[in-house]
Amino acid sequence: MISQKKRKNNLIIFFLYFLIILLSFSYLNADQINCNKLDLKCKSKKWVNETKEFQKEKLGEVKDRYNKSKKTLKKVLPIN
Repeated sequence: MISQKKRKNNLIIFFLYFLIILLSFSYLNADQINCNKLDLKCKSKKWVNETKEFQKEKLGEVKDRYNKSKKTLKKVLPIN
């Protein structure tokens, strides 16, 4: 019976440590925008900002690919 109580206590301690670790990781990003549940203005603003950032990243990647393919086409098909 004593070993069962020890196991139960060890499980409780393990879950407490686990919760503390999860909570500490959730607060690492201080720049994260937290909106209330029904705050549509905040949520839409956050969504627009995320979309703009994503489009800027992808636009840079597309420009790089376009310039690379442009250079290879100039090498393969020289236009005089």
